[in-house]
Amino acid sequence: VFVAGATGAIGVPTVKALIAAGHEVTGTTRAESKRAAIESLGARTVVMDALVPDSVMRAVERASPDVIVELLTRLPDVPMRASDLEATNLLRTQGTANLIATKGRAHLVAESIAFFYGSSPQIFTENDEIPENMPPPMVQPAATALRAHEDIVRAAGGVVLRFGLFYGPDTRSSRIMARRMRRRIGPVIAGGRGVLPWVHVEDAATAVVAALRRAKPGEVYNVVDDEALTTRQTLDAFAEAVGAPRPWSVPKMMARLTAPYLAELMTWEVRVSNEKAKRELDWSPIYATVREGARTLSGI
Repeated sequence: VFVAGATGAIGVPTVKALIAAGHEVTGTTRAESKRAAIESLGARTVVMDALVPDSVMRAVERASPDVIVELLTRLPDVPMRASDLEATNLLRTQGTANLIATKGRAHLVAESIAFFYGSSPQIFTENDEIPENMPPPMVQPAATALRAHEDIVRAAGGVVLRFGLFYGPDTRSSRIMARRMRRRIGPVIAGGRGVLPWVHVEDAATAVVAALRRAKPGEVYNVVDDEALTTRQTLDAFAEAVGAPRPWSVPKMMARLTAPYLAELMTWEVRVSNEKAKRELDWSPIYATVREGARTLSGI
């Protein structure tokens, strides 16, 4: 199995889960300095720049994989503005296209996201597409890139996994969130009325392994926990787990001044069904909700 993006939030637990399931794994990194981190997990390593076709070709030919798992992102620890998504938008289009061009007969499983369905009280399923004109305008480039990404993956017979927001004790974003909460820097936006799908990185990793065994070519699967909580409930659970005070609330307009993308995201209402993944992949999250999963953050 060739894991493109093996050092990211989901990359490390995915490599661990694949090796535990008996797979031989080659993981990619852009930085020579990160080789040792991947190799310490028991995987082989190759340095690859996904945006350079020759680099991708050399890496894939060297690994000669049966399966490519595409987990390419390049995000800051906490994306605040739409511009923070631009590098990942490029990876999702050009980087994925480079992998597909060199994959040969290898099967493809690719990461997408489950919180870009648009804001609505409905429960979204895999039959719902990412809106073509997704409000607000600032997120449109990311939505366009995501649609293009899913289209080329499915056209190549690949499998798309739409993940919820990631969290877990070994993720940089969760550690930063814990520090900010203890310092009372991380407030709830607009009273915490937003609803978003989350998934613990360990559950996300087991979904990748399940997809290798059971996913149907060209299909899409939502990989989220069993119940979406409000942002207030979610952040309260995180705060309790890391020993921080209950987060205070700021108006959305105030949050927009410093973190316009985050202010939008945290006020969306996005409930997502994981029934298809449970039924077809025989997958189920260990942590049914953030309430249970947040306990793994204790001590970070």
